[in-house]
Amino acid sequence: MKNFDSRPKAFKISKIIKENDSTNTYIFNGSLDGKPGQFVMFWIPGVDEKPFSIAFDDGKEFWITICNVGGVTAELFKLKEGDKVGIRGSFGTFYKFKKGEHLVLAAGGYGIAPMYFAVKEKKKTGCTDLLRTR
Repeated sequence: MKNFDSRPKAFKISKIIKENDSTNTYIFNGSLDGKPGQFVMFWIPGVDEKPFSIAFDDGKEFWITICNVGGVTAELFKLKEGDKVGIRGSFGTFYKFKKGEHLVLAAGGYGIAPMYFAVKEKKKTGCTDLLRTR
C-alpha cells in the first residue's frame, strides 16, 4: 500500500490564466499523478484549505481552475505568479478509460473544468468529441 503523507507540499504558481472576470486557472510545474475525477486540497497559509478538482495533469504540469465566489477564493485571486501555496493530494476516485468504451460527459458552469481533463484522457483511447455551448 502507498504511504500517505498528509502534509501539504509547497508549489509555486508558474502561471495564472484569467479565463473570465471570475475564473482563473492556476498552473504549477510538476505532477500530482492526478487523474480525471480527482481533486486536491489547496491551502493558502494563514487563510484556509479548500478542495478543488484537478483540471489537467500531464506529468509535467497540473492545472487548478477556480471561480471567485468569495471567502477563500477571493484570497486565492489575490495571489500572483511566483507565490507559493500548499497542495495535498490527489484524492478521490478517477475515471479509467478503455478503448471502444462509450462515454457521455455533461457539465456546465464550474463543472466544465474537470471535464476538459477527462476528454483529454479519453482522446488517448479514441473518441469523437462534441462541445456545445449557448
